[in-house]
Amino acid sequence: NKGFQWHQDEQNGPLTAGRGSTQLDALRYWITVDDTRADFGAPVYLKGSQENEFVDRDVVFVDMEANGVLARYEATRFQPEAGDMIVWHPKVIHKVD
Repeated sequence: NKGFQWHQDEQNGPLTAGRGSTQLDALRYWITVDDTRADFGAPVYLKGSQENEFVDRDVVFVDMEANGVLARYEATRFQPEAGDMIVWHPKVIHKVD
């Protein structure tokens, strides 16, 4: 696996749920079928990056050098096992190693 560089998932939408003042961005999710082996690649998320105001929501691939993105947020790596579910906001900056 060669991985997938830092990105946001708004390119698939924006998808929304609800109506009127209760309308929210729809969440993204992944339910693993098999254990995620270290050599396969694991998702890495930047905690709190959905709140950023410097990466436009229409941008797919994120320039990590601009605005010191990595210095602003803590990277969290997951290695899910079969049956685990990961849920994230579409603006969370993430990648697959």
